[in-house]
Amino acid sequence: MKIQPDNCSLVLMDGSTDCSPQPGAAESLLLAKLIPSRSRELDCKSGCETWGVAFSPDGLYFAWSQGHHIVKLVPWPLEGHLISYTSTHLFKADGRAKGQCGERIIDCGQTVWGLSFGTRPSQNGIQSSENQHKCSGTILATGLTNGEIKLWKVPTGKLLHTLNGHNQWVYSCAVTPDSSMLCSVGGGKTVSFQKVLLWSTVSYKVIRKLEGHGGDVVSCEFSPSGALLATASYDTHVIVWDPYTGESLMKLRHCTPFAALDVNDGFSTGFVRAVSFSQEGLNVTSVADDGLLRIWCLDLQRPIYVAPLTNGLCCTFSPHGSVLATGTRDGHVKFWTISRVLPTLQHVCRNALRRVMTTHQVMLLPIPKKIKEFLVYKTF
Repeated sequence: MKIQPDNCSLVLMDGSTDCSPQPGAAESLLLAKLIPSRSRELDCKSGCETWGVAFSPDGLYFAWSQGHHIVKLVPWPLEGHLISYTSTHLFKADGRAKGQCGERIIDCGQTVWGLSFGTRPSQNGIQSSENQHKCSGTILATGLTNGEIKLWKVPTGKLLHTLNGHNQWVYSCAVTPDSSMLCSVGGGKTVSFQKVLLWSTVSYKVIRKLEGHGGDVVSCEFSPSGALLATASYDTHVIVWDPYTGESLMKLRHCTPFAALDVNDGFSTGFVRAVSFSQEGLNVTSVADDGLLRIWCLDLQRPIYVAPLTNGLCCTFSPHGSVLATGTRDGHVKFWTISRVLPTLQHVCRNALRRVMTTHQVMLLPIPKKIKEFLVYKTF
């Protein structure tokens, strides 16, 4: 594994509906690249892609699907490898005690498409503050090419459970912050590939199916509070859902016209590959086959930043929100600095409440209707 620093700019969008980048805007830095230790001739070859990346909720690990059914757990942050003062400072901002957790490799036995961390609940279903800040309280969910979702104990790599609900490969999986639910999306030859499955992590049963996409659903992620679920599809849309009611709250359409969706066009189409929430829950980032990484403002329902990303396949934010990791078809991982958004006091209060209350519980509160609508994201 090699780590290589680099530079790149992130372009600010204007208020128009045109999704082409506008020049002369705010900049962001591409901090570094993770490059697998293998022959360069294998880059962009089948089996070597980085289909999934994930940060553990305690900020101690970064998970990287290196291809060939291997997941590498890398201690985070990547201290001691970066050259520039700016890059080193930003990577150390997440903070970690040296030597707390070491590098690990998990052999999943099948090609890994999706990755997601969660905190392992105790027997009474409540997370202890001790578990939330130790490697031993962390689980890793992996979506595999044979349709299985395997749950692993971090950092030992012990297999905890296997979920079977997909006929073919699992494109992506995501665990809620409180580890009460798991979302998965998979491929297949029937209309079921357009469905989103929500699982209980207590009973390991499917509790809800979400339908609304017109093509393969290939990525999913919960918001930091767990109140929202975002899914990305080859139909060029990102849908933001209420996972407790199954209601579609908004659709974010990428600007590539449907007429361009031709399989003969290779990877130059507007297929959306991945979606990820910012740590504040105010923005979502998407990666598409048109070679662009977009950051969307949920309030405005439009992209506010765009950056070039060739052959991008996945993306995820660090627990503290200052770094965005993106995986690519050549098997590399790129780390970007992202400007933090200052949330309003209203949003901070909503986030705090939604971390401990479901949509149904909020609707039972003796409060004005407009406040309820705000709390359940009927108004952003």
